[in-house]
This record gives sequence, C-alpha cells and structure tokens, in this order.
Amino acid sequence: DAEEFILGRVEDGEARLKREVHGLYKAFSLAMPQPDALKIREEVAFFQAVKARLTKSGETGKFDKDYKRHQKRGTRKYRLKLKVRNLR
Repeated sequence: DAEEFILGRVEDGEARLKREVHGLYKAFSLAMPQPDALKIREEVAFFQAVKARLTKSGETGKFDKDYKRHQKRGTRKYRLKLKVRNLR
C-alpha cells in the first residue's frame, strides 16, 4: 500500500506528501492543455487519491477520539452531530 509506505518508511511522510502533491497538481493544472500533461493524468489522480485518503483517515481518527471522550456524557445531540460530520 502506498499509504503504509508513506506513513511507515518516509520521515515526516504525510506532511511531505501533502506538500508535494499540492505542487504537482499546481504544475499539472498549468500544463494541462499539453499532450505530455495528458499522459500523466492517471499518476496525478493516484497521488491525489492517496493524499485524500490520508487526510480523511486523520480526520476520522480525530472524530473517533472526540466521540469516545464525550461518550461518557451520553448526550444524544452530540452523538448525532458526530455522525453527520462523518457522513460528509
């Protein structure tokens, strides 16, 4: 898995990936009408998907931790609020 490689083997992998994918996408956007840019379209999409998965998994972990912390309160309103956030 690309995600496991980034998180496990590369120092500061997640932040580095996000920074580099952002730069790649900006360069790709500028070069898009060119035939060479069309050739790497799938590779750019792959890196964007890995970045999105890392971002989403980080957010989900945050919500899970937040939910567990407030679970003791037992408020129905708070639980519903977290479920709505996770659906987005």
